[in-house]
Order: sequence, then C-alpha cells, then structure tokens
Amino acid sequence: MDEFAAYVRLNPDQMRTSLKTHERTAQGLTAVAGLYDIWEKAREDGLVDVPRELVSFFISPTPTK
Repeated sequence: MDEFAAYVRLNPDQMRTSLKTHERTAQGLTAVAGLYDIWEKAREDGLVDVPRELVSFFISPTPTK
C-alpha cells in the first residue's frame, strides 16, 4: 500500500478522489477509483477482458488472514 500511495501521489490524474495529494497515504486510501493508464495497458495486453474504463477497489478495516 505504501508503494501504491506513492504512485497516486506522483500520478494524481490517475485517481478520482477528494483527497488532497498529501492525504494519499497507505492509511488514508480506503477506496480508490481510477488507474486509467494501468487498466488500459492491462486491457491492451490481454490481461483483463472487462469493458470498464477504470478500476475500483476498497480497503477493508477487517484484517485478512
């Protein structure tokens, strides 16, 4: 998550958010929508076959096992 948070701080156009850039930390990112360039590259490379323009994911407050 630290690497991901750094990515969205350095690439603010790749994420829909109301968070200010300095708030995009591993702890502050609870939901993310975007990753436009990464998603498009994955589609072009045949890694995903989902007709969506962006990725959405959510961080759970419940620890995983």
